[in-house]
Amino acid sequence: MRRLIAYITLSVAVLLGIAINAGTVVTKSNANLEFSDGKQFVYRISDPEDETGPLPTGTVDDIAQTMISRLETAGVNKYNVETEGENQVRVTLAENSSTAYDRIKEYLAYNGVFSICTTKDTCAVGDEMFKDSTARIEYNGQYPVVVIPLSDPTKFVEQIVSEAQTIQGDSTTTTGNYDNSTTSSTTADAMILLWANKSESDTYEASLTDTKIADKILLKFDYTRIWFSNAKTEICSAVSPAQFGTADKNNKYPVSAVTQANDLAAHYVRLFNASALSFNVDFLFEVAVTAEVESLISLNRHATIAFSRTMLAILIGLLIVFAGVIVFYRLSGLAAIATTSLSLFVALIFYNLVGMEITGAAIIGMLAVVALGIASAFLYFSKLKNEVYKGRGLKKANNEASKRSLWPTIDLSVVAFLFSLVAYFLGGPMVKCFSIMVVFGSLANLLFVLTGLKGLMWLLTNTVELQDKLHLFGIDKTKVPNNLNEEKQNYFGRFAEVDFTKKASKVALGASIVTVAGVALMLILGLTGKSIFASTPSSVDNGRIYFEVLADRSDIDSTAYVEDKILAHLTVDGAPIVYTTVSLSEMTKTVEEVAVDYRFYVVELDKKLTGDEPAVFDDTVHSYNGTLSEVLNDIVFGIDADTDVSTVSVKPVTSLISQPNIAKVALAVSIGLIAASFYLFLRYRLSRGLAALAVAALSSFITLAFFALTRIPVTAPISLSILLVGLFALILSVIIFNKERELIKDEKDKIKAKEIVNSLGVKSVALTATPVLALTFLVAYFGINFFGFGPSAYATMFAAVTLGIVLSALFATSLLMPMSVALAKLFGKIGINFKLPESRRGRARSEKKAAKVKTGEPQEAVFIGIND
Repeated sequence: MRRLIAYITLSVAVLLGIAINAGTVVTKSNANLEFSDGKQFVYRISDPEDETGPLPTGTVDDIAQTMISRLETAGVNKYNVETEGENQVRVTLAENSSTAYDRIKEYLAYNGVFSICTTKDTCAVGDEMFKDSTARIEYNGQYPVVVIPLSDPTKFVEQIVSEAQTIQGDSTTTTGNYDNSTTSSTTADAMILLWANKSESDTYEASLTDTKIADKILLKFDYTRIWFSNAKTEICSAVSPAQFGTADKNNKYPVSAVTQANDLAAHYVRLFNASALSFNVDFLFEVAVTAEVESLISLNRHATIAFSRTMLAILIGLLIVFAGVIVFYRLSGLAAIATTSLSLFVALIFYNLVGMEITGAAIIGMLAVVALGIASAFLYFSKLKNEVYKGRGLKKANNEASKRSLWPTIDLSVVAFLFSLVAYFLGGPMVKCFSIMVVFGSLANLLFVLTGLKGLMWLLTNTVELQDKLHLFGIDKTKVPNNLNEEKQNYFGRFAEVDFTKKASKVALGASIVTVAGVALMLILGLTGKSIFASTPSSVDNGRIYFEVLADRSDIDSTAYVEDKILAHLTVDGAPIVYTTVSLSEMTKTVEEVAVDYRFYVVELDKKLTGDEPAVFDDTVHSYNGTLSEVLNDIVFGIDADTDVSTVSVKPVTSLISQPNIAKVALAVSIGLIAASFYLFLRYRLSRGLAALAVAALSSFITLAFFALTRIPVTAPISLSILLVGLFALILSVIIFNKERELIKDEKDKIKAKEIVNSLGVKSVALTATPVLALTFLVAYFGINFFGFGPSAYATMFAAVTLGIVLSALFATSLLMPMSVALAKLFGKIGINFKLPESRRGRARSEKKAAKVKTGEPQEAVFIGIND
C-alpha cells in the first residue's frame, strides 16, 4: 500500500506544483500581436529629389517588401503590412517594451550610409571601407561582440588608426568602457566612431552638445582593442552588460542584463546590414491597436491571467482530455497525466527563457506536446495490458512493457524533434513558435517518460494489494489466461479481428479524387492570381481618408469636426459615405530648423475607395460634386483656403502579406516530414519510411484542400493546422510500425515466406487500433473543444486540426500498411534492398540470444534422444 500511496502522492504533487506555478509562468510569457495590444507605424515615401512629386509605379510595394524582410530579420513573428495609396506604408506589430518599439521603428525606415571617422572628422565613407561587408555577432563570455569586416584594412590603419594614435599621445584615462575590459587606456577624444548618415555639418564636436547629431554615432571603438583577430581585417566592439545591470562578486552579470546587451548588439548588426533605400522613408505617426484575438494577460497592479476564451478553451480541453485518459486506462492514467503535464510545463518554461512569444502557432505546438505525451503513455499502457493478457503478473508485465516501450518512446520523441527542427529553419517566424515549443516538448517527453512514467508505473504495478485488481488498469481479468493450466493468450484487444485495411482501395480512391481536385483548383487559382482560400470579411482590403493639417492654423480641429462638418454631408455613388472610426494622430516635424506640429485625421472606411468614385458634398452653404478626391480637396480648400495649411487624400489599402505565409508553412511541413521519414526508414525499412511520408503528406494536403474546394471562409492561421496534422500522422505510424516489428520478432521462427511477413502488417494495425483510436479521439476532441470555446479567430484553424487528425487516423489504419507492402514488393522486383549493415557486436549479441534464451516463463525440458 505504501507504493500506491507514493504513486498517488507523487502524481498529485506534480499536478499541484504545476497548478500553483502556472500563473507565474504564463504571466511571464511574451505575447505577440494576436494576444497583446500593439502599435501601428505609418511611413511616407518620397523622392529625395522631388518630395512632392509622383513616385515610379511599384515603389510603395518595393519599400513594403523591404520592410517585410526586415521584420522577419528582426524576429517579429506576427505583423501586418499594408500599402496606403501610392506613397504610404502602415506596419502593425506588438513588442514587449518601448525600447523594442523604438528599435523596430528606426530599423524599418533605416537608410544608412556609414562612415568610420576619428574625432577630428577624418573619415572613410561607404565602399571606401565597407564594400560587401556584413556585420555579425560573436561572443566573448557574457559580452556580445559586433564584428565588422573591412574591405581595405591597410587604408584604415594608415588613415584612421594612425590619427587616433596621434590624438591619444601620452594621455591616459581609466573611464572608457567600450569593450569587455573594465578599464580603458584610451581617451574619449581618441576613440574611432562609426557614423550613420553623417553630413558635412555633423562633427564630433557638435555631437557633444547636440543629441540629434550624437544619435548618428552608431558605435565607438577603442583603437587599442579594435581588431577581432590577429589577421586585423575585422574591427569589433563589445556591448557591455554593465549598462543594463550590475555584476556580482564573481563578475557575472544577471541574465536580464546579458539578454539586453544581446538585443542591443543585434540591433547594431541589423542597422549596419540594412540594405540601402533609393527613396526617403519618413515616419509620420504611430497608433495604438488592440490585440487581434484577445489579451491573455491583465495588467492591473499585478500581471494576472485574463479570463479569456483562449484560456477557457485550453483549461476545458485539458480537463476533458485528461478525464478521457482516466476512462481509458483507469488508475495508470494518473501517471500519464502527470508526465504529460510536466512535459508541457517544462516546455513552456524553456520557451519563455529563449524569449519566444505566445502565438496561435505556440498553442498548436502545446497540443502537439500533449499528443506526444499521451501517445507515449498509451503505447506503454497497451504493452502492459498485452503482457498481462499473455498470462504474466503485473510486476513481470510491467518489466516487459518497460523494455518494449523504450525504443518506440525514443522514436516518437526523435520524429517530433526532427520534424520541428527542420520546420524551424524553413517555415518563417510563426512556424518557429511551433517548432521551439515542440523541440523542448519532445526532449521533456523523452526524459519524463523514460524516468517519471516508468518510475510511477513501477510503484503502481509493484503494489501487492493491486495484483488481483486488474480492473483498476482497464484490464478484464476474465480474459487473462492461466499459465499454470497451460492456457494460451486468446484476447488481443477489442479490434484484434478487425481488418482495417479491407477498404483501403475505396479510401485511396476517395483520397486521390480530392487530391487531384485540390491540386487542379490551386493551380488554376494560382495562375489566375486569385486567392486559394476564401477570405473572411474581416480580411478584405479597405480604405482610409487622410486629412493632414497644421495644428495651429487649420479650422479642422477635432474628429467631431470631421464627422459633423464634412462626412455627414458627403455622399459617394449616391449613398452616404460609410466609415467605422475617425482617429487623430499628431506629428512634429522640423522644417528649416523650426518645429512644426501636424495633425492627421484618419477616416477608416469599410471598403476600398480609390478617390475616382463620383461624390457630392452639400451642407446648404457649399456644394461640390465631381470625383471623391476632387470633392474632398474642394472641401478642405473651402475651409482653410490654403493647401499649405490642410490637405486631404484617399488611400486605398492593400494588405501585402497575410501571416503565416502558406507557401512557407507548406515547405516547412514537407521538408520536416521528409527528415522525420528518413529516420523511420533507418529504423523500420525504406518502404515503411516512404509509406509514413505519404500518409502524413496526404493528410496534411487534403486538410487544406477541403477548405479550398468548399470555399469556406478562412483566416490565415489555418495553414498552421497542418503542422500538427503531419506530426500526428507520423506518431500513429511509429505506433503501428513498432507493433509490426514486435510481431516479426515474436514469430520469426514461424515465418517461412514474405506473404506471412506482410500479413503481420495488417495484424499490427488491428492490435494497435485501441491506443490509436483512443489517441485520435482525445486529440480531435481538443480541436472540437477549441472550435467551440476558443476565440472565433481560431475557429477554422482548429476545425482544420480536427479534420486533419481524423484523416490521419483513417489513412494510418487503412492505407499505411498496404502502401508499405506495395512499396516493399516494388523494391523487391526492381532489386532495391536498403538495409543498414549490422555491427559485429550486434551479430554476436544476436547469436548469443539465439543460443540461450532468457525468459521468465516455464521452458520445456529438452533431452537428447527422448523422441527417438
